[in-house]
Amino acid sequence: LQSHNETKFIRYTFVNLHLLDTRTSSTNNVDIITASQELNNSPMMVLARICSKKVYMITTLVLGQSVILVVLLLRAKCSRLEEMKFEGGLQGPIPSEDPRLIRYLQVKFLVKPSSLPYNLTPHTKENSQYLTESRFLGWEFLHYYIKYMFQEQVNGFFFEAGALDGEYNSNTLWLEYNLNWTGILVEPNPVSFESLIWKRRKAWLSNTCISEESHPRQAVMQSNKKRKANFGNRWMFEANTHEVGNIFSKNPEELEKSFSLPSYFTSQCFPLSTYFSGLNVSVVDLLSLDTQGNEWEAIQSLLTTDIIVRVLLIEHVKNLTDKSIDKSFVDNLQKISYQLVDHDNKYNYIFFWMPDPILKDKMHPQKFKRYSG
Repeated sequence: LQSHNETKFIRYTFVNLHLLDTRTSSTNNVDIITASQELNNSPMMVLARICSKKVYMITTLVLGQSVILVVLLLRAKCSRLEEMKFEGGLQGPIPSEDPRLIRYLQVKFLVKPSSLPYNLTPHTKENSQYLTESRFLGWEFLHYYIKYMFQEQVNGFFFEAGALDGEYNSNTLWLEYNLNWTGILVEPNPVSFESLIWKRRKAWLSNTCISEESHPRQAVMQSNKKRKANFGNRWMFEANTHEVGNIFSKNPEELEKSFSLPSYFTSQCFPLSTYFSGLNVSVVDLLSLDTQGNEWEAIQSLLTTDIIVRVLLIEHVKNLTDKSIDKSFVDNLQKISYQLVDHDNKYNYIFFWMPDPILKDKMHPQKFKRYSG
């Protein structure tokens, strides 16, 4: 209930229901009288009490058309109350497989694949920096292995978290464009997400973030913009969007030298399994995580599910000043049957699921050729 007039309307309705209904039992009369009196208290609390009563009984006893419409309105208000209770729980701990949560994601946070022609950046001299910075940021390293492992597979499914505009340093665009793959692109930054929509990718889109827990939550995110004099285009800097308080927030003075003043926004985060359930997917051929923190925890949330992820591409930072391999991170993934394929000096890791016979054959020492740059 949002207004004084609405409160008065409900009070009027219940008082008149009581006057019109001369055939109800004394018990039901007491319920109605009590409800009308309690409207002097908090409207939301009263509506919660009213919703718990047998509203359907009223509809069977009162035959006037206008009164039936009033009762239907009350049912709608009760439904909205339940929805508000659910939305209040989105910060946790609603289970990742809760049907209400899955439906909520489907209705409010999933954008269907585009049926329009691609709107990608043309290869011109003016756009050369946008198209050639990939070597500097490690895209070429990752793309080499993506092509090696999947060049013979059509109609696969990918999940890319940290999708930016869907083109710059995308780990999935080649698969979609050349091999008819589809999947889901997740980008929490609302500004980047607008550009992602404009690219017209043939995949599902979601303006959300990844929860490292087994339940949804909300996160405060920080985004930085480049200074005009800095090297690189805007996407190179917006790729550093991260949750406030994680490892990327540890050196604000150093970041200030490179970025303009940060901006903040709130994003709704869902567990990985909720996305897959929402799209009815049980096998993910490629999972690309560039979430700027909590990668291992996000993967752990899948351990209690039946979802199979065949290849993992992960940007993982153990220390902003140390780009050497994180052995504990690799060991943790090996314990759940993921073998390291390669690692570069830009925090990028590639793993494959060892029980997969096709990938295991490709990784055979007599066939496998490591990226040489």
